[in-house]
Amino acid sequence: MKHHLLSAPYIMWVVILFGVAINFALWPYEFVYQTSSLSFVLFALAFLYWVYFFIKATAKNLQAPHRPYHITQLVTTGVYKWVRHPMYSADIVLAWGIAVAYPLAALWMSALWLTIIMTIWAYVEENILLKRFSEEYGLYRRHTPMFFPLKKKK
Repeated sequence: MKHHLLSAPYIMWVVILFGVAINFALWPYEFVYQTSSLSFVLFALAFLYWVYFFIKATAKNLQAPHRPYHITQLVTTGVYKWVRHPMYSADIVLAWGIAVAYPLAALWMSALWLTIIMTIWAYVEENILLKRFSEEYGLYRRHTPMFFPLKKKK
């Protein structure tokens, strides 16, 4: 089976951190808007979301942080019944929560960068998982949202 470099989580994080470093080099260190208590409440909610989804995903599926080729069993219960990528979901929500609480242009651009890269990586992983688990993953994908547990698909 051909192994895709793009399926390696550590490569994804190198790309994300490289983009964040570039954003901090390019954008000024000035707040885009004045923070308020609402900003910090939103950050706290994002942090709690991150803690819940990240810990629950890791506890439910110890294989999740690995390349999709190394996954031996499809997990569709726990937080995986609400979203297909709970760890990416948690990281995206936390990144935007940080950007809302500390509204630097570099943080907003970094949250956008992280969202784009994680979305690309999720699609790469999904293609691998679809080949590996075929109909089972296809059905799971049709009924479970990718990142946000707003509404289950029918």
